[in-house]
Amino acid sequence: MGITTKEVNGREYVYHWRVENGRKRERYCGPARDGGSRRSALMMELEMLESRQTDLSERIGRVRASLGMLAG
Repeated sequence: MGITTKEVNGREYVYHWRVENGRKRERYCGPARDGGSRRSALMMELEMLESRQTDLSERIGRVRASLGMLAG
């Protein structure tokens, strides 16, 4: 997961990329010269990271609960 810039026909464009089902997926965010493009890519990155954080927190809770049951 990350943000990349690609040059196409002499112009640079911003993309947000991630790996989904083992394949790299890219989402176009706009021309690199437009500050809104980078902001859009950063917002996508933040949403994905927050989602992962929630998933990990829930998973950690389940593992801790399982360990508690095994200890008792």
